[in-house]
Amino acid sequence: MKNIGFYLSLILLGFVPVFISCENEDDIGSKLELLDNEDYFPLHLGNFWELTKIPKMTIDTNETLDGKNYFRMVTAFDTVYYRKTTDGKVYERTKASDEILKFDLSANADDTWTYHDETFEEGWHVTLVSKTETVELDGVTFENCYRFYFDVPSWADEAHSIWLAPGIGIIEQSFAYGTAGGKVLEKAKIDGVELEF
Repeated sequence: MKNIGFYLSLILLGFVPVFISCENEDDIGSKLELLDNEDYFPLHLGNFWELTKIPKMTIDTNETLDGKNYFRMVTAFDTVYYRKTTDGKVYERTKASDEILKFDLSANADDTWTYHDETFEEGWHVTLVSKTETVELDGVTFENCYRFYFDVPSWADEAHSIWLAPGIGIIEQSFAYGTAGGKVLEKAKIDGVELEF
């Protein structure tokens, strides 16, 4: 009789992680419904993103630089400014640099553009690879993600991809060569909605 209780306990314990996982997925799903699924780069005060191996990125204030309004994003190591136009172009800059077109959310798949920053004089070549990527985090599937590929053609080991999910923004970033699995979203707060994966 004692053995039956022991085996029953093992069976029940085996089901607990599945139950918790389903509960987490349902909880995340209900929270995602509160977000604006048309917005692939939500810039609002208080929003933050925490990806593995990347310092927490937080939008903490608005600033006007050269007559344009930007959202300031701070991490433990740097400060970057973003602004988004009504036609879906996301510009990035620092206080010391001119703005560059980081993401073009209105572009078509395979559209390409180049920007120059202080890192590589040759400039980054950016391609919107796809607008229909699927990314899975902790059992939650995100469809219609945008994948942007960044490359400096004459260099090696610097190429990477960034995936933007509807309603959330940055959800994944590759280390190099544009492959998935490098840095994935662990926590975020978007328009007051807190998510944890």
